[in-house]
Amino acid sequence: MPSISGSRRATGIPKATTTTTEARRLSVEEAAPVLGVSVYMVRALVRQRRLSYYRVGRRIVLDRNDLEQFLQANRVETRGAAPFVEETHR
Repeated sequence: MPSISGSRRATGIPKATTTTTEARRLSVEEAAPVLGVSVYMVRALVRQRRLSYYRVGRRIVLDRNDLEQFLQANRVETRGAAPFVEETHR
């Protein structure tokens, strides 16, 4: 039997790969760009219990759906009252 050290034996089964954009569970570092904030800010939101998270040992894991819900809950709508009228100075 040939040595397979340093390489995988072909099994016919594709290797499971998940990119950051497809992953449902994200690390703090992966969640920061989703929210558009720094890693420090994500950690602060977790510490303040404003973001739902999972703790796996010492690691913090965030769910992509929870991040989307957080963004929707913190959305600020436009006033929508009167249309903007530019003032002219004489």
